[in-house]
Amino acid sequence: MKKFGLILLLILGLMIFVVLTSAAWMWLSIPRTEIQSLVKGYVAIELNEERKPLYSFVSEKPAAWVELKDMSPELKAAIIVSEDWDFYRHPGIDFEQIKKALRDYIQDGQKLRGASTISQQLAKNLFLSHDRSFVRKLQELLITMELEKTLSKDKILEVYLNIIQYGDGLYGIKNATQFYFRNPPSGINSKEAAFLAMLLPNPVRYAQSYQDKKLTDYAEKTIRDIQEKMRVFLNKTPEEWSGEKNRPLRFDGIDPRIIITPEVRAREKRSLLDDDGSEFERRYREDLELQLDDGPVFDPSSLPEIDSDVDAEFSIE
Repeated sequence: MKKFGLILLLILGLMIFVVLTSAAWMWLSIPRTEIQSLVKGYVAIELNEERKPLYSFVSEKPAAWVELKDMSPELKAAIIVSEDWDFYRHPGIDFEQIKKALRDYIQDGQKLRGASTISQQLAKNLFLSHDRSFVRKLQELLITMELEKTLSKDKILEVYLNIIQYGDGLYGIKNATQFYFRNPPSGINSKEAAFLAMLLPNPVRYAQSYQDKKLTDYAEKTIRDIQEKMRVFLNKTPEEWSGEKNRPLRFDGIDPRIIITPEVRAREKRSLLDDDGSEFERRYREDLELQLDDGPVFDPSSLPEIDSDVDAEFSIE
């Protein structure tokens, strides 16, 4: 009996040692130097042979970098309301959404969701792989806490907008607004901003509207939903916002007219059977990974020079 107890203690001690060692390794592996460099620095992006981003931390501002003050209020609002409404209120981890995800999982048997905030998505994109392991998620939480401790909310949002994907090989908000609309981020209106936010769950797949120069049913509905959330977020009355909702959406000067025959509508419904858009309301909480299908390919040399001197201020009460 004593021998059994001794073996049990040894096993317990070994387990504690492994846990503590793993925790220490994860804590020491937090990229504090890189995060600290972002206080006054930037992220440069290069694409590898597979058109995936390679990030490097630099002190000189890259040509495609846009400061938050040079983005339109509508652009910032669209990303926040569609990705992480409570971004300016939570400490980097949205515990309310985590509790809701656990409740949905326990009560309704729904798939357990990641509850990823903008800060968590930034941590994952910059520093981690996209696997779904428990260890990776713990690393993500630790890095997120370091990001929130070191950087301001505005800086986190600025970095996020400048590094995320908006299409096949298309990264960074300046490249995105030039590619789709031939405008600087400071000149993006509410409908254009809602379109860019609509892309984020799967930028290549949802950019089909740009290829076709018309909106799918899903894209049109999602853009309307995002615009309504923007109205509430920006504290606008329905009367003040009516002109924004009716604003035409133009891609590179081309006005996409929505002409849907019964045959086209039936074909689009069939194509959406495996993706009814229901993830839109929960996508920042679900820790989704991008599935890259065929879509518009970004060619930086195709972008014209634009005047980006407009200074649009944005404030959160």
